[in-house]
Amino acid sequence: RREKKAKASATPKRSVAAIIGLNQVTGRSIGYAAVQLRVALSDQHHWEESDGSFDYIEFYNNVVDYFEFPPGPRAKVRVAQLLDHWNTYVLRALS
Repeated sequence: RREKKAKASATPKRSVAAIIGLNQVTGRSIGYAAVQLRVALSDQHHWEESDGSFDYIEFYNNVVDYFEFPPGPRAKVRVAQLLDHWNTYVLRALS
């Protein structure tokens, strides 16, 4: 029995990114991850659109808007740098 367990655990598992076909990090994927992190760090036991005065939908939309509509030329450069970083280091690590 132990040998079977060892063989089963030696099978490489696919990442969520591979399963859903995520081949590039976007503002929307970062927004989703940010919401998931905020929920995980909260004391919520199930998904709700808000946590007291914190609105998850507004938070997600603000993150996405920052990436899709940067508020100026410096922010646009920073967005490009952030996405380049995430695509270079995060997705490369998953492949």
